[in-house]
Amino acid sequence: MADGLLFPDRTPSPGLLEYRKVVAPVRIESNGEGGLRITNLYDMSDLDHLTFDWRLEEEGEPVAQGNIAVPHLAAGQTASLPSPELPSVSHEAWLTIRATLATRQLWASAGHEVAWGQIAVAPMSIDTPTGAMSKPSVDHERVSLGAAVFDRRSGRLAGFADLDLDGPCLDLWRAPIDNDRSFAGEPVEPEWRRIGLHRLLH
Repeated sequence: MADGLLFPDRTPSPGLLEYRKVVAPVRIESNGEGGLRITNLYDMSDLDHLTFDWRLEEEGEPVAQGNIAVPHLAAGQTASLPSPELPSVSHEAWLTIRATLATRQLWASAGHEVAWGQIAVAPMSIDTPTGAMSKPSVDHERVSLGAAVFDRRSGRLAGFADLDLDGPCLDLWRAPIDNDRSFAGEPVEPEWRRIGLHRLLH
């Protein structure tokens, strides 16, 4: 479990949250017709031990919420439901549906989130740039593009507006892991250290 899912101090990593989503026993999604599709991914259990609620958020702020009545779904079954009545929105908005424990179980308290899904109600608007694109100007040592100035030889950012800069550069280091040191067969760590892969520089 520690390989990418937990940090050394055993706190959850983002990878563990992603894994939780991947193995969630209920799939909640749009049915493609303006409604919801609920799928029971349990092998032997129905969904009667869960309650379903929804929350509408506009620009990340809660706008409305309520409960959803989901019919009895045996293991492997799917149901299509109408979307809840939602207030109108004028900015980016998302509908989040959660499946939570209705009562306390041996392994978690009532209200524990088992699965969730999100549906875009009003997608994010993307502003398309207008006007003519800036063309670069090149001299002997530098390339100017808008307010940015780049070193012609290295490509690094040398200035922006009135600021002189020593542009960002690549400098990476990766610690070896057990797989690199290999408990069986030839380890690869000495080879990638020999060719410098452990210290990638600009």
